[in-house]
Amino acid sequence: VVAGGLSLALLALRPFHPPNTLAQDVPAVSGVDDDKSPLVQELLARSRENKQKYDKERLDDYNRRNFGDYFDFVIGSNPGEKTDTQKKIEKWMKENQS
Repeated sequence: VVAGGLSLALLALRPFHPPNTLAQDVPAVSGVDDDKSPLVQELLARSRENKQKYDKERLDDYNRRNFGDYFDFVIGSNPGEKTDTQKKIEKWMKENQS
């Protein structure tokens, strides 16, 4: 009787996880082979074509958010003749105003 009572007590301490009925209704795999799917292949091709464009957009956005104050300082720090770098920074700032 003691052993049976102990096992019931241990069962009561275990957390209860109800069965996930939603996961049973949705198949784990769509049944479409990604290598043969024209839609997947088209999306992958477009992603490869636009990778450089998206990388540049991400970098420009990062620079605008994190270095805008610094670039403003660099542009205004030299009242005399501007260096090529300062000119390029000024051009970039004008093109990427947020």
